[in-house]
Amino acid sequence: MKLLFIFIVVLIASASLALLVRQDPGYVLISYDVWSIETTLSLLVLALLALYFVLYYLIRLFATLWHFPDRLHGWSNHRKSNRARGSLHLGLITLAEGRWKNAERYLTKRVKSSDAPILNYLGAARAAQQGGNLEKRDYYLSLAHSCTDTSDLAVGLTQAELQIAQGQSEQALATLNHLGKVGRKNHYVLNLLKSLYLEFKDWESLKRLLPELRKNHVISDQALKELETTILTNLIQQAGNDHDLLALRSIWSIMPKHFRIKEDMLRTYSEHLNKLESGEEAETLIRKTLKKNWYRPLVRLYGLTVSNNPHKQLSHAEGWHKQYTNDPVLLLTLGRLCVRGQELEKAREYLKSSIQIEPATETYKVLGELLEKCGDKEGAMRCYRQGMLLDEKNSDSGNVAAAEIIDLPVTIRESLTVTEHRD
Repeated sequence: MKLLFIFIVVLIASASLALLVRQDPGYVLISYDVWSIETTLSLLVLALLALYFVLYYLIRLFATLWHFPDRLHGWSNHRKSNRARGSLHLGLITLAEGRWKNAERYLTKRVKSSDAPILNYLGAARAAQQGGNLEKRDYYLSLAHSCTDTSDLAVGLTQAELQIAQGQSEQALATLNHLGKVGRKNHYVLNLLKSLYLEFKDWESLKRLLPELRKNHVISDQALKELETTILTNLIQQAGNDHDLLALRSIWSIMPKHFRIKEDMLRTYSEHLNKLESGEEAETLIRKTLKKNWYRPLVRLYGLTVSNNPHKQLSHAEGWHKQYTNDPVLLLTLGRLCVRGQELEKAREYLKSSIQIEPATETYKVLGELLEKCGDKEGAMRCYRQGMLLDEKNSDSGNVAAAEIIDLPVTIRESLTVTEHRD
């Protein structure tokens, strides 16, 4: 529609101009020296227009010829880029299909003409590893790294992934650490570091990684708390296993308060204090904790803790007995403390009461040792036997039937009765 309108306007203008020229074609005289040219105005205008168009197209022809090599080169590059993109596309498809050799061949075929050679090299590295050629894999990764200065993170992550898949965990850890500050802000890098540190049980490194995991919200708050608990627990165990009391105390002192009041953490720390012959410190810690929170594993551990004043320790435990009269674990602890304080008759009564309330293999063992110490080897053997029987039943069925548990103390009562008559 627009072209039609222009055509009509031009046609009207041409007709008007023709009528005007017909009425008066004009006269033009051009004189120079002895030369002169006479013509009509209309003819001169037509000649000038023709000259303009001739010069215009001559210039365009010259410009086209001048830039022809560049255009030819550009066309050639464009054709190569299209073919390179086709090779990349085909290479990625064959890589996904698991045809490793073909994928490597397609991905490296026209890589020099590729718009994104880093993708070619990273894909070729994966194909080479799947094909079992680790030297080629590393070669392609080095080429990918040299493509651009901004490719460190992508290349490093790919390299670490491939190394992990190949079981080269140490090399993968070195690769990730080499990424530096850039990698420490990347969620995937931090997750891989966390997994590798856990694999190597490198608790110190995991502890240093915690602030970055928290700052970048890499894992949920609940998972972070669980990880922190695991780290601190293992650091305590590591210090205890290394018999390093100073390190053990140091870890405990810098531990956040909300972890130090955790019962499992208190138990772990107290156990290692006992192993390192710091029973007095463990006794104080357990006693103060049990005043606030009654926790059976700590009650049991209190009976295994050797302090400088066993009678005072027994006195504290007997104070708890007024409140927790029928607690079988406390009765076991009281029995142990009485044995340590050479109050054997009282120890026997406590252990007997514990078994009557809740038979346990551990209690049978302690009572058997007490009876053996008192010279009743037959009664001790009965206790050991009953303990072994209870342990076997618990192992086989997970739980001993209530009727069977009720029957077990009968033998112990008989043994105790015999012992009392002998006394």
